[in-house]
Amino acid sequence: MTETPIFIGTPDDWWEQAEEITTAEARNRTLGCWYITLVRTAGDTKPGYRLSTPSKPANQDQLRKDLEKGHAGADPRVRCLLRSTEPMPEWMRSTFVTAEIPNSGAERFPWVRKKSGRWHCLTDGRLTVNDHTMAELNPTPARFVEGTS
Repeated sequence: MTETPIFIGTPDDWWEQAEEITTAEARNRTLGCWYITLVRTAGDTKPGYRLSTPSKPANQDQLRKDLEKGHAGADPRVRCLLRSTEPMPEWMRSTFVTAEIPNSGAERFPWVRKKSGRWHCLTDGRLTVNDHTMAELNPTPARFVEGTS
């Protein structure tokens, strides 16, 4: 995982320098990229901004549907501030992984990515981690198949 970027200048400068993106991409953001969103402030006296990075991969089926519905025009409220240049590890695109449990040694356990973007351990539902922590637990994509032996 990359370190958190450092942005120089004012939020107005960041907005002006950010890349315009389509409404479809704004609705289905790319994991690893940083986005700046124009938000309303109390009294609408000056623009406000929110920086964010998605917590889970984009839904490619939804992206395709949005493009078919005509959401290919520039989004007026969201821009891409920073594109990821590193290839995304395969485990980040997976729904299930096997990985260690924090501070427990090298034994591996199954984990599932929830809609929130956090990883939940299937053997102990109390354990949840974000992508940054999961990267430290040596994750490997996993697939579970029901069957008989």
